[in-house]
Amino acid sequence: MRRPPDAAGHGGRRYDGGCVAPPARVRLLRRAAMRIVVDRDTIDRLTVLARIADAADPAQRERLFMALMPVWRTVNGDDDARSPYRTLLRFGATQTSRANQSPLDRAADIGVEPATLERWLVTILDAWRVAIPDSAVEPWDYYYLAAEADRRLDARIRGIRCSR
Repeated sequence: MRRPPDAAGHGGRRYDGGCVAPPARVRLLRRAAMRIVVDRDTIDRLTVLARIADAADPAQRERLFMALMPVWRTVNGDDDARSPYRTLLRFGATQTSRANQSPLDRAADIGVEPATLERWLVTILDAWRVAIPDSAVEPWDYYYLAAEADRRLDARIRGIRCSR
């Protein structure tokens, strides 16, 4: 798989994860997610993802996916220890005692036995192996492949009216 090209943060700024408080990070993320430039159009993150899911052309899917770079930069900075995301994880870990709790202990807290948790996880992994192709897939192509059922159903239910 190809790595995304390096890019500056939203608006050309780099974000210093160590100096931006969590509420400010959320505002930066919201701003980046609402102003994504694709070709000559400015759209939001959810519109980009919807277009990736519907775009039959792999080059168009890649272009749309790469347009999300400012959002990634806002979340993960330069992918180092000072990234906003990692800073937020450290902040969250210090705010709760559950951060040091094992998955088995967390499951027990909600009444799930270890054998049941294991069965659930094995079932999830089995379903994943069935659903995912056995070869490497670019992330923009994966999103398109995963949306196949949505595209098929959309064509069938488009004309159906909801009634009460």
